[in-house]
Amino acid sequence: MPLRNCKFNAGTMVLAPSQMLFELLVKDVEQPDPQWHIPAWSPEQTYLARVLAGEWSHVSQLYNFEVQLHSGVPQSTLWENTWTADIYVAHFSGARKVWDCAPELPAPVLSSEWVRTAFARLAPKTRAAVTIRCRALFAQWHRVLASALRSCRESHENSCFGEGWKALLNTGEADQPPSGKLHVGEDVITKDMNGAKYLARVVRIRKNGTLVVWRAPSPGDHVFCPGHFGICCSHKSATNAKDHDGSDLGKPVVVWSGEGHMLGLVMGCNLGERLICFTAHRSPLWMSTKDLQAVDPNAELQCGGCLQRAPGSFGDDGLWCCKACWHDV
Repeated sequence: MPLRNCKFNAGTMVLAPSQMLFELLVKDVEQPDPQWHIPAWSPEQTYLARVLAGEWSHVSQLYNFEVQLHSGVPQSTLWENTWTADIYVAHFSGARKVWDCAPELPAPVLSSEWVRTAFARLAPKTRAAVTIRCRALFAQWHRVLASALRSCRESHENSCFGEGWKALLNTGEADQPPSGKLHVGEDVITKDMNGAKYLARVVRIRKNGTLVVWRAPSPGDHVFCPGHFGICCSHKSATNAKDHDGSDLGKPVVVWSGEGHMLGLVMGCNLGERLICFTAHRSPLWMSTKDLQAVDPNAELQCGGCLQRAPGSFGDDGLWCCKACWHDV
């Protein structure tokens, strides 16, 4: 595209500071100039993009990834096909913010009605994947918030806070007085209608005592996104994970994927099966306990690179990597 027609989004920027350039720009913006000072929806971004044309370049959408679809989202192939685990910075822009939405309700993938036609033009498979990605990122935001509230609560005396803050730090709701044994951010064990148990984290406690928790999803009609992501749902009751019955919930296990061994985390259990979450590459999956191995740092597992059984370690992607392949990297 012609340099004068390019604009950037300042959501994520990598800058090379220059005092001389800064002072020059400050003087320039104070003077009327029809060439550089033009009306725009985002005037500061438009101004900088035009006056510094040729001196800046784009970084990937992955560093400023729009979670919801709105009129300002570049509908690139990257935006349509990226899985949640590949995103570095999630940008919750648009009219409906994540903090204004109840975590247990469906995440609004469309930020406004204006983009409904654009969304309808996407392939059905893409629409499903984008919707799942939005739900996972909304749930992840609420999970991180709950963990932050717990950290703040545990690092300060309750006497430091007023009643509103006490309520927020204990329940996730500023108008909900703290009550009961469970608090926001704590890990709990929940059960579904079939008796399956899940390791979950409390993200809200409603006035009627209902718990809203984050947990790994059980595989359903659509394949969920790979990685340690989950959904938020309501439960009438739960037990503190500290008091659980000694099951293997929360423990790391080794799974053979068909392309090497992978590291997984047990997030659910039901009779002889376990719900396993993976760092990347695989969506949550129910597996027989017979197909799971304990983690052994001295084991010789199948490398995801050369496919040879050899000593090594698990990489950031959760795949086993032998020492020789580590050296090549």
